[in-house]
Amino acid sequence: DQWQLPLGPTPTSHIFKPAMKEGPAGADFSDTPWNEWFCLVLCRALGLESANAEVLIFDDKPVIAIERFDRVLQDGVLYRLPQEDICQALVVPPARKYQSDGGPGIVDVLEFLNGAITPYEDRMTFMKAQIVFWLLAAIDGHAKNFSIFLSPGGYRLTPLYDVMSAAPWPEFPDQKIKLAMALGNKNYYRLKQIQRRHFYQTGQKAGLREQDMDSIFSDLTARMDDAIAETAALAAGAGMPESTIEPILAAVNKRAGMIRYL
Repeated sequence: DQWQLPLGPTPTSHIFKPAMKEGPAGADFSDTPWNEWFCLVLCRALGLESANAEVLIFDDKPVIAIERFDRVLQDGVLYRLPQEDICQALVVPPARKYQSDGGPGIVDVLEFLNGAITPYEDRMTFMKAQIVFWLLAAIDGHAKNFSIFLSPGGYRLTPLYDVMSAAPWPEFPDQKIKLAMALGNKNYYRLKQIQRRHFYQTGQKAGLREQDMDSIFSDLTARMDDAIAETAALAAGAGMPESTIEPILAAVNKRAGMIRYL
């Protein structure tokens, strides 16, 4: 089997993303395919549906191949599934995708998901994703990186995608890292400021009950150890560099300790 470039209007089945070039402050982004793959695998192990992906090596360089979830194969023919990102759904221009630039925040998205086909499930999933992004130090969780499937019956969340941790880069210490969406009554963005209670405060503003938040944290806590061990083993087996694995695991374990025993 070989990878082929589709011709004309034929839908693509995968998205190929090579390593990014130098990041802000001179950060070495040569590990971004491995980083994204690891984060997607860990999200899935923690109970969040995420895009299927694998890391391929071309000319000794890693490339992440992401299976498109907005495709369906029927009778040997690949069809597109209607979908749009949440900026599109809320008629927000891409330049305002970050909350700090006037884009949607957690409460805005949770309120939008009240109209979904399965509102409770999608709202719980979205809030759980915010906690996992905090665990991972995943800083790009803006509204364009969440999408919905569109159908005659309504809309529902797609699997997660474009999740990547800032932990492997020393140019981004915890005290400088900001999440894409603010948390708590005082709108905290900085990773270092965010505590478990701020998720409860944000959920409450959007109508999530305390027992809903308890349920999310309990589920994450129950899955955490096995998810970390399973993902680390898969990463080692796949040949992911230790220099990328270890900082992400350290970041997750550090913040997991803040929620395990509260």
